[in-house]
Amino acid sequence: MVQRLSALDALGRALANVRANWELLLAQAAATVALAALLVASLLPLGIALGWTLAGLAGSPAEALSQLADPATWLSAGVLAALAGATLLGTLAIAVYAWFQAGIFGVLAAGDRQAGSGPRRPWALYRTFGWSDLAGWAGHGFWRFFGWYHLYLLIVTGAMALFGALLLAAVLVGRSQGVAAGFGLGCGGLLPLLFLLLYVSLVAAAAKADLARDGSGAASSWRRGGRVVARRLGASLLLFVLLLAASTAASMLLLPLQLLSELGLGEQLGAYLAVQLVVAAVQTVLGTLLGLVYGAAFVALVRAELPDPA
Repeated sequence: MVQRLSALDALGRALANVRANWELLLAQAAATVALAALLVASLLPLGIALGWTLAGLAGSPAEALSQLADPATWLSAGVLAALAGATLLGTLAIAVYAWFQAGIFGVLAAGDRQAGSGPRRPWALYRTFGWSDLAGWAGHGFWRFFGWYHLYLLIVTGAMALFGALLLAAVLVGRSQGVAAGFGLGCGGLLPLLFLLLYVSLVAAAAKADLARDGSGAASSWRRGGRVVARRLGASLLLFVLLLAASTAASMLLLPLQLLSELGLGEQLGAYLAVQLVVAAVQTVLGTLLGLVYGAAFVALVRAELPDPA
């Protein structure tokens, strides 16, 4: 029987898991770079196509905006071709990232399972990493993660639609009932919406952690994730708060170096760019590390709360 874990217990297991399988940092960095490159590549042709179209049709920014709202602009041959290319490259970006995530979470789940139950286990027991194992887990869970990310994007789109609907309602009420009424509606509706988004983000973290389990699926993981968060809302919230605090602390530690470069190296372009590059690299490494630990903590929490059938 798997022992129930507190948030700090899950965090301790996560730190040991990531320490033992430190190569996952490299895998996550490669996934992030590939995702960013493919997304930029998907949007660049569309931006160029729209720029050419607007440059030929509009002579001022106001005219460009009006043309951008015109459906005919989006139905031009160049823009349609760019949209098709952007869709293909965007889908490829999700596929590549899903492949890496399936491998990473497969290794994390295998390490957590191998270490055995209990809040404190020697970090060496979590060691399961191998590049061939990463590829094996990636191939095994690719379609789950690929489908999961599409569901996730659908949920994010729904959340954006809710924000848009709230903003539109606040504007309409403000115009008809007064600014104070519109402001009150906007603020009053924003608070529960933010709480809803926080809860959904916790469920998403738990659902993603469940995907590496045999028998899981893109949709069923959301149900199991919701059960875990409902049972362990306090622990889930504490993990989120700890991640937020660690991210803020990391940013604050790098702030003096950024200020120094802004104030003291403004006229030395080479030194300024070098400092900014170092800061960006450190932020990337710390962000990758915190993200992995956060994911591994939910792996531990989900497995302890809903043990694998096997």
